[in-house]
Amino acid sequence: MHGEDSRKNTAGQASSGTQTPGKRTVFGRVAKPADRLGVGWVEDAAAAGGVRVSTIIAGSPARKAGLLAGDLIVWFTGREIRDDDDFFAAVSSAVNPATMTVKRPGEEKPLELTLQLTGAPLRWGITWRVDDAEPGMAVIAHVVPGSPAARAGLAVGDRVYRVGGQDFADEDGFARLVKSLDAPLQLLVERDGRMRIVTLRLDRSEPLKRAA
Repeated sequence: MHGEDSRKNTAGQASSGTQTPGKRTVFGRVAKPADRLGVGWVEDAAAAGGVRVSTIIAGSPARKAGLLAGDLIVWFTGREIRDDDDFFAAVSSAVNPATMTVKRPGEEKPLELTLQLTGAPLRWGITWRVDDAEPGMAVIAHVVPGSPAARAGLAVGDRVYRVGGQDFADEDGFARLVKSLDAPLQLLVERDGRMRIVTLRLDRSEPLKRAA
């Protein structure tokens, strides 16, 4: 599988993290988009927004930035973190250096932390795979929760035939279009035998790797 900003981004591979109900544990590999930070977290309903850090991986960007277990992340790279999807999308799409605002138990004022994330950002929030037997088509392999792709309704298994109104012949052509074209980005997508246009927008406020 592949990603929009780096052909070596293997976001669809199995992660070394674990997952339990209500909690995502994310490790510092590039196996999934949020691995870029190196934390596990839980949504904290009592906090009315944000995600509560539960674990931090040794040597991860989060550890190096001074993040602590128990910190409540409320902003990430200029994006308010209201829930799990917001956080996952913000981390996956952030460029370096990234910033976050955290509320730490026992501290009166929020803390501002700066960090260097690992891996390349996924601008649109997708990873994909290609089939050499069927050129001119890419299959969506992963959609980041809360990302432009997720908000547009793109789903795993969707088959993409055109990007921004342009055909592509191979993997390189698809990656180049996804990486270079501006928002809003229109994809010609087939799902269950039906063709439709899916429009990806970067900002929620807009009228609304193989990894992107």
